[in-house]
Amino acid sequence: MENTVTIGEKDAGARGATAASGSGTGTRAQGRAGSRRRLGWVAIVPFFVIVALFEIMPLLQLALNSVIGRDSETLGLENYVRVFTTPLYQQSIWNSVWISLLSAVVGIVVAFLAARFAHEASPRVRNAFTMILNMMSNFSGVPLAFAFMILMGNA
Repeated sequence: MENTVTIGEKDAGARGATAASGSGTGTRAQGRAGSRRRLGWVAIVPFFVIVALFEIMPLLQLALNSVIGRDSETLGLENYVRVFTTPLYQQSIWNSVWISLLSAVVGIVVAFLAARFAHEASPRVRNAFTMILNMMSNFSGVPLAFAFMILMGNA
């Protein structure tokens, strides 16, 4: 019983000493945390500016242009009416939706099979597989650019 009281007193004394001696360092640590937070905001602001300039502004411009009539003075939905009532546009929209759904389903099936293979493979094969997938994901723009070159030709 006496040992318990002694240990408790030692612990309380140690905590008190630590709290008393660390009071100055707490303010310094809070200052460092505040400057890190400010540095984080300074680092992220250019990202938000770029997103606003190159993503949000063109999207707003596109939305505005989509409701401007042919005479460029009136606002209306005639462009949307024309797109959804013209058979050629309807077929184009249906083709886009169909290809999107089909590619999503095929992508999910292939991804599931690849994940299953990676899960059941040995660590060495899994690491090699992950390395190959990471490397291939860096070059995904190359086939896309090639497809655009084929579609557009010399335009």
